[in-house]
Amino acid sequence: MSRIPSRVKRAVRRRWLGRSIITIAEMCAMLHVSRSTLWRIRTKDETFPKPIKLSTGGNSKILRWDRRAFMDWLESRMEPA
Repeated sequence: MSRIPSRVKRAVRRRWLGRSIITIAEMCAMLHVSRSTLWRIRTKDETFPKPIKLSTGGNSKILRWDRRAFMDWLESRMEPA
């Protein structure tokens, strides 16, 4: 697993101080789907929350989502019991 540069950590702290962020792996676990299925959902569902893009330089990107926005989206997708 790669180490996240300190400049990226500082950017996350500044921008998301007091907010909780969620990773792709956490979302996949909550939805019980693979990464490819999550990407398919993300591209087809216009209401899916937009990611927070954190660049580590070059072509690599770190994507995270606002946990509250994701949970709100998930609740909106649930059918009433």
